[in-house]
Amino acid sequence: MKLTNRQLFFMLALLILVIVLLPIVIGMLVGNVMASGMMGNMMGSGMMGSGMPGNMMGSGQMSGGSWGVMLALSSLRMIAILAALIVGGLLLVRSLTDLSSRRGDGATALELLQRRYAAGQLTQAEYERMRQELLPPATLQPR
Repeated sequence: MKLTNRQLFFMLALLILVIVLLPIVIGMLVGNVMASGMMGNMMGSGMMGSGMPGNMMGSGQMSGGSWGVMLALSSLRMIAILAALIVGGLLLVRSLTDLSSRRGDGATALELLQRRYAAGQLTQAEYERMRQELLPPATLQPR
């Protein structure tokens, strides 16, 4: 299946959106987990009950599930960055090859000169002068 440039641009935009939004989601996830863990540990028996500060970085903060989700989201972000680089590179290569193929529609300089003369863009004298410049002396034939 060959993807069109429009589809590739859509994929690139989607990947960039993922790359931008994932850190926000991770930050919100970490912020909520840390806030609930900090408040639970600070308000527990360790802070006020025994006179010693409690475990402020302990069990309530980052449980195994939270680390797993953060790791998965971070990995997804790295994959999205790599995919965006690949899709962007593919679009760049396609645009450069499209530009080079559109320059003359594969026509030679002599064919372009003949088209311009046929369209009336050149006089006969201009056409003959340019034609002589394009062709080597041995191949010149009178018209």
